Amino acid sequence: MLIEGESILNDGFVVAVFATLSVIIFETEEISLTLSGVKLVVNILGALALGIVLGRLTRFAIYLFFMMYPIMVKIDFSEVIKAGKSGKPVFFNSIYQLGY
Repeated sequence: MLIEGESILNDGFVVAVFATLSVIIFETEEISLTLSGVKLVVNILGALALGIVLGRLTRFAIYLFFMMYPIMVKIDFSEVIKAGKSGKPVFFNSIYQLGY
């Protein structure tokens, strides 16, 4: 299950409790405190990793927008086509921005 919401710890706890109660009610599988704890930690770490990746991608998109917007306002579209043919500056700047 994917954890979404304001508080990762609270939501992760609710997901782990829901999964545990679902198993107790609907299945004959044994429940262990260790397995439930591991599921909670995996859910929290997964949500944290997903948040970091999406945060980096969003920051990159915002940087790219603010880098390109002033240029797009000042030039005509024939200049955009010329710049698109040699994308090295945009590529290198994009790689640089991803590093931070």
